[in-house]
Amino acid sequence: QAESILTGAIALATTPEGLEQITTRASAHCLLAQVYEQQTRNSEALEQWQTCSELGSIVNPDQPKWLVLAYKALKKAGKL
Repeated sequence: QAESILTGAIALATTPEGLEQITTRASAHCLLAQVYEQQTRNSEALEQWQTCSELGSIVNPDQPKWLVLAYKALKKAGKL
């Protein structure tokens, strides 16, 4: 269920209205990466971690810890 909610949030955030109004677009990607990791869907998790790291900001209170997780996952996979 979390996966469908997060993919819906990602889809909404990519609409013109979403791009204009949603400033925390990385959050859903960061959370979805964690869901995929729990499901051992590693390649999908890495894609989400990549997007998380590209869109994330340390200004958002939730994202610094997720950006650290993204960095670790991408480094472990040799993507950095």
